[in-house]
Amino acid sequence: MTATSILGSLSLSFTRQRLLDYLELTKPRLTALVLVTVAAGFWLGLRSATPPALLIPLLCGTALAVGGANALNQWSERVPDSLMQRTKGRPLPSGRLHPEAARRFGLLLAAGGVLWLAVSVNALTAALTTLSIASYVLFYTPLKRITPLCTLVGAVPGALPPMIGWAGARGAIGVEAWALFAILFVWQLPHFLAIALLYRDDYAQAGFQMLPVLDREGAVAAREMVLYGVALVPVSLFPAFLGMAGPVYFAGAFVLSTALLVISIRAALRRTTASVRQLFLASVLYLPLLLGLLSLAKLSPPVPVAQSLARYGVVPTFSLIDQRGQSVTRETFQGRVWLADFIFTSCAGQCLLMSDAMRSLQQAFPQEPGLAFVSFSVDPIRDTPGVLAAYAQRYGADARWRLLTGPRDDLHALSLNGFRLSVGEQPEVAREPILHSVRLVLVDRAGAIRGYYDATDAAAMARLRQDIPRLLDEPS
Repeated sequence: MTATSILGSLSLSFTRQRLLDYLELTKPRLTALVLVTVAAGFWLGLRSATPPALLIPLLCGTALAVGGANALNQWSERVPDSLMQRTKGRPLPSGRLHPEAARRFGLLLAAGGVLWLAVSVNALTAALTTLSIASYVLFYTPLKRITPLCTLVGAVPGALPPMIGWAGARGAIGVEAWALFAILFVWQLPHFLAIALLYRDDYAQAGFQMLPVLDREGAVAAREMVLYGVALVPVSLFPAFLGMAGPVYFAGAFVLSTALLVISIRAALRRTTASVRQLFLASVLYLPLLLGLLSLAKLSPPVPVAQSLARYGVVPTFSLIDQRGQSVTRETFQGRVWLADFIFTSCAGQCLLMSDAMRSLQQAFPQEPGLAFVSFSVDPIRDTPGVLAAYAQRYGADARWRLLTGPRDDLHALSLNGFRLSVGEQPEVAREPILHSVRLVLVDRAGAIRGYYDATDAAAMARLRQDIPRLLDEPS
């Protein structure tokens, strides 16, 4: 070979090694696991109105951000990494990469990923990703050398990915996303403890204050493994109680979580390397199996909404004025699911409860463009647009909540004949408000009434919270 060809071959080899070193900074296997949980959160939060192709930019942005956070973690821990057998061969401790180059690389990836998500997905995913990076790099990483409580802090960024995926699909965070967060948060704790027990000597050599390092006999760590294993059983069942999955998931989650608990108890009692390694491997298998069950539950054909939610007729056409003085008709809500009630602003009793219920539902489905809220005044003489505007401000009504007024006879007919609510006859005193119901009315995209819910009944309101997303998921 000529000198030129030899130099070229060496240069190519050097470039390939440098690329592999930068790739290693991102912890590809950990990044891949994060992307799986993000994809699961996106799939579980996916609605008919969300383009599935949005998953691609979501995963790309997340991969950049997570890779950047991992690189910054390795930059921050380059000195302790050099003291541990399992990490001393990494690019920074081995001297293959310069620390400043790694720091810049990590910052570029993390910032680029957050910016990508903000532009191509939504601001909420970018904010959650920023929180994940900050909690991982700025809190968990330095706390590892200070306190064993670092494990609890480190479980936060590890539990955020499915929530990021959910936010990518819906642009909002609901109780279902918090259930996913809770599952991953609790799952990580026995998983982390198993890792810390297996590499206790390495962590001690590096000065990491992990619980197994301080608890040399392992009694406290053993107790916590069992405690977290017990907690995971009910936490893993949350999705079934929230209507995200049915009995198949419930049974599967119970079996998986109970099995992991049994393995945790055995590891706690034996405290041998073999039993702890079994716990580690079981925890690695547990998460994809559980998420797989939950994801499959979304594929199972649901009971058609048309069969599970009755139709009570179609809302008749109307023409009224909202709190901003704008004209509103039935067609204004065409193509959206909407929730209606009949109130008057001077009411000191049940109307307050109904408006509180509307406000809580508005907060439960934030930034959901396919959902509208409509409050009809039954006292239009007093409830002018200005009065309704003040009432709307009092209850924090967003742009989706319209408070309507108009001709008194039209509102009475709409309540009695249109929505079929129990209202009394028009009172003799003209300024007295029309008697009205405490029920909220759920209306589908075509204007058909699909359900009535007592705003003073907690069970009815819980059912309404489940029925709203079912209508939102119903094909147009």
